[in-house]
Amino acid sequence: MVNALIEQFKNFSKNNTFGHIDLPKQQKDAFTEFILTDKIKKELSAASYEAAAISAAIDMENNAIRVYGERAAEATDPEEKALFAWLSDWEKTHHQVLLDIDKELKEQVWSDNSFWPF
Repeated sequence: MVNALIEQFKNFSKNNTFGHIDLPKQQKDAFTEFILTDKIKKELSAASYEAAAISAAIDMENNAIRVYGERAAEATDPEEKALFAWLSDWEKTHHQVLLDIDKELKEQVWSDNSFWPF
């Protein structure tokens, strides 16, 4: 990810155009489950302000997806279009991770309080 952005930055700085680079395929972060442990999830569910932070992060990801998607749609340069479409997809992976965290925390709170909305 970082290398792809560095290459585009270098090319744009030098030539004022987007160059062709091979963008890596988007995939779910394999390290998320090791970083976001059950212990951390439990601590998050105990503090509502952290849950609010997750909600805010979801909103920021939504905005990033929208902005990059719009830029991709408006771009006339095929390399610029590819870069912004790729960035939008990259943000979608973050968005899904945050949605999964939010859902899991919500279900844990419901379970802890013997509440099921359905």
